Amino acid sequence: MRNFYSSILIIFLFLSQISFSQQMPIDFSEATETFNVWGGSSFSLRNSPSNANNKVGEFYHAPTVAQQGFYIDLSRSIDLDFQNSITLLFYAFDPNIHTVTLKLERGANTDVLVNVNTPSSQENWVPLTFNFSGASGTYDRLTILIDNGNATPGTFLIDDIDDGSTPVVLPPDPVYDYLVWSDEFDGSGAINTTNWFHQTIPIINGQSWANGEIQHYTDRTTNSYLENGSLKILAKKETYTNLGVTKQYTSARLNSKFAFTYGKVEIRAKMPFGVGTFPALWMLGQNITETGGYWAATHGTTSWPDCGEIDIIEHWGENQDFVQSALHNRSSFGGTINKGGRLISNASTEFHIYTLDWNSNKMTFSVDGIAHYVYNPVSKNIQNWPYNAPQYLLFNVAILPNIASNFTESAMEIDYVRVFQEGTLSIEETPLNKLIKVYPNPAQDYLYIDSKVAINKISFYNMFGMQVLKNASLENNSIDISELSSGIYLLEIVSDSKKTIKKVVIN
Repeated sequence: MRNFYSSILIIFLFLSQISFSQQMPIDFSEATETFNVWGGSSFSLRNSPSNANNKVGEFYHAPTVAQQGFYIDLSRSIDLDFQNSITLLFYAFDPNIHTVTLKLERGANTDVLVNVNTPSSQENWVPLTFNFSGASGTYDRLTILIDNGNATPGTFLIDDIDDGSTPVVLPPDPVYDYLVWSDEFDGSGAINTTNWFHQTIPIINGQSWANGEIQHYTDRTTNSYLENGSLKILAKKETYTNLGVTKQYTSARLNSKFAFTYGKVEIRAKMPFGVGTFPALWMLGQNITETGGYWAATHGTTSWPDCGEIDIIEHWGENQDFVQSALHNRSSFGGTINKGGRLISNASTEFHIYTLDWNSNKMTFSVDGIAHYVYNPVSKNIQNWPYNAPQYLLFNVAILPNIASNFTESAMEIDYVRVFQEGTLSIEETPLNKLIKVYPNPAQDYLYIDSKVAINKISFYNMFGMQVLKNASLENNSIDISELSSGIYLLEIVSDSKKTIKKVVIN
């Protein structure tokens, strides 16, 4: 286990960020500008092949089924009464002609779609225009289909999807960077029962588990244990009897003894191997009335799916390297439509960081910092958003009926789990702020600081939270800012253990 060092957290820098997420135009410059997928396709962000500094969307059309595609739910509607055309840039790695379909859904009027055939232009950006003349009204979902009805695989890039509108500045999302709970899984042997509870009683009539799973969950150290600084949840082929029921496979299912509302969850993990293995890192409402669950006796008032389920990541052994996130609630559960996933490299041989960022407006799911699904119902209600109450974590490896006949055992390995929430620092004025004066503002070439206390460090950050000048030199009460570009900056001043932030404009 790598040592985890908590650094000083400066929330106010990021609260100053502006957000244009999930609204037109879409240029893929933000991690939240991600498309959800269905039918085996996948979406990710990547650098443009023609400009390494420009992020674009990568759309993968899988060789699985003919009907597949991509969609994004927008926080601000596309308005065809304002402009009835949408443009985008399209990039193909092959010389073939492709049919790109834009479909507008979730509007007051009937769904509308436009097909455009691309020219044969291998490895070049091609502008496409989709004319929706004759249609009217507003739409909240943008769907993209590429070669619809054709199962031929292909990877395509898209950039600068534009409906002619201007982005509206949205309130910033909360920044969760204050560690409130974690397990680093140091040591060896049994798990830490202060943090975890073994759920072993089958939830269906004391006989079986959901999804047709065929394993018993046990509290034995042969199925869940600490080793070499990580947690192992080991699924095994063995005959085992519990509550008078005999099964041929065992594993473990852990409930966290910690529940929370809103925050960021980071889990560094490897998936197990084997067709028929079904590992999951997920969450349930603390209020669930589920047989044998840790919280049921003290908090159980609500059945599934009304309690809400958050699948941070799921993996199926028969679809190696594909991982998926999903939500189950009254609006859609079981075969839920609220899901998104992507292909990653070496899901079972390398650690990946699986992240959920959950606030009162939306949930963003990512792997290794790349978002693959955003859940953000336009109108939140009891049907689709029971996620304003505490949830707890569950880790398990299930066995499905299609388990390979030669399967013997395989483990999901978890290096750490960490839960972050909003920190205690803010941009509220402090006594230190009143002891320091910064001028002129706006400034050019030099910025002057008058202070009644000793200053230990001065740093500049841009409005995206990036540090652009560290340990700025203060000479004769002035700082040379001539190398900084024109714009708005946040000036962080540290005196002993206190900090203050000044917003300055540089011309």
